[in-house]
Amino acid sequence: MKTEVITTMIYMVFLVHFAITISPNTQPSWLFSLVSLSLAVVAVTLPFVVTTTLHAHRNAGATATIPGPRGWPLVGSLPAVSGPLMHRRLATLADAHGARRLMSLTLGATPVVISSHPDTAREILSGAAFVDRPPKGVARELMFCRAIGFAPAGEYWRRLRRIAGTGMLSPHRMAALGGLRCRIADDMVRRVADQMERSGEVAMRALLQRASLESMAGSVLGLKGVVVSEELGEMGLAARVRGYFGKIIEERRVVGDYHERDDLLSYMLSLPEEERLEDSDVIAVLWEMIFRGVDVVAILLEWAMARMSLHSDIQSKAQEEMDAAVGRLRPITDSDVPSLRFLQWILKETLRMHPPGPLSPGRAWRCRTRGWASTWCRRGRRPW
Repeated sequence: MKTEVITTMIYMVFLVHFAITISPNTQPSWLFSLVSLSLAVVAVTLPFVVTTTLHAHRNAGATATIPGPRGWPLVGSLPAVSGPLMHRRLATLADAHGARRLMSLTLGATPVVISSHPDTAREILSGAAFVDRPPKGVARELMFCRAIGFAPAGEYWRRLRRIAGTGMLSPHRMAALGGLRCRIADDMVRRVADQMERSGEVAMRALLQRASLESMAGSVLGLKGVVVSEELGEMGLAARVRGYFGKIIEERRVVGDYHERDDLLSYMLSLPEEERLEDSDVIAVLWEMIFRGVDVVAILLEWAMARMSLHSDIQSKAQEEMDAAVGRLRPITDSDVPSLRFLQWILKETLRMHPPGPLSPGRAWRCRTRGWASTWCRRGRRPW
């Protein structure tokens, strides 16, 4: 705190000098200019020196320190990792410092530990000491603090996992929602044909986003129709989300047909009284599912199609597999998926090259250092 106050005062002196210098009616003396410029140099170097000294003091009794880049004053290692494909920049930086298991660096004033090794990453992602994630302002605004992604480890978080697994991802629920997926796939194929007939080209991103949104709206909320999907796509503010989802919950309670539906909302409302969640928690879980799920599925499919368009031999081989396993007289169903091994490999390779979340959400440690595990795996490396 004292260092921050001193630095702020030095900055104020430098700003005063700058204001006087650019003033047409006032010329500062050479002594004032020398002092102010000296203080500016101190203001730049002081935080770096203090941070380095404190870091060395903390690790004085340690047998080994975590390797990593030293970083610049004030900004740390941000210049080295900023830009597109940050996960690849971090992997290159870890190789340069021989720190694939653990690499220490600072992002601004925040100390960070990065892992780019499968064993260490597995310990961070699965270890009990790293289960909590620091909720940021955006997560609070989007109500994710009470959802699966940012809820603190404990009984509540385990309850959410059980509810999501049973109410949406169980074999029974997946089979029950097979008709929904087939209908959405058929609608998307029809839209592709219509666009090709009208203009000779197709904007796949918009079609995939729409199909993914309709799929999540149907499986999570049990809703149908383009109007509903478009309205969900415009959601943003927490107040609007609460109002919209709250209205759907009340309408579902009035109808009371929980056991006749196969969506996640109906399952959550049909839980016994002792296991039932508050409405605010239900809204948080539903909104997280839709907010996170829509983009993940759409982006994965877009990358897979883009990659196959660049490799016609891969595309031909996938088509031959589908013709042999399914034929061209009927659409693909869930029961055909085990026979489409090559198509599964295409999706896995797409996930390797373009993971939806190449850097897992930060994990909070007691020393106030945040840790990330890189889930991006390069070809030729040890598989994750």
